[in-house]
Amino acid sequence: MAAFIQLLLSVAVVIASAAANGFVLSPEDPEVLKVANYAIRTYNQMNNNVYAYKLVSIQSVSAQMYPPARVKYSLSVTVGQTVCKNRPDINLADCSLHGKTMTCNFVVLAVPNSDVPSYLLTSQCK
Repeated sequence: MAAFIQLLLSVAVVIASAAANGFVLSPEDPEVLKVANYAIRTYNQMNNNVYAYKLVSIQSVSAQMYPPARVKYSLSVTVGQTVCKNRPDINLADCSLHGKTMTCNFVVLAVPNSDVPSYLLTSQCK
């Protein structure tokens, strides 16, 4: 029960922060970076691109409360093609950028500050 209350408090802090900024979060927020990196890893796994893509920058992010204790993040990010082959075991931090960049819009459902799995609801890259 204490863990659930802690989880709800974490979600409340994220939402309170979002509300203070008009539901726009800072791209430097650790939770936002975690969600953005999750989205690009999942995007790589779902696509048959020869080379993996990695996060270059976060253009914008907003959040909505999604009961009971989830947050729906909408992100617009710039991703770049890397020199690394797109494989499930890839560590994107070790991959240097090479090639094209593109803008991606992701919607991710997540429980902030927890190990509960996130879900990539939509992805659109161009």
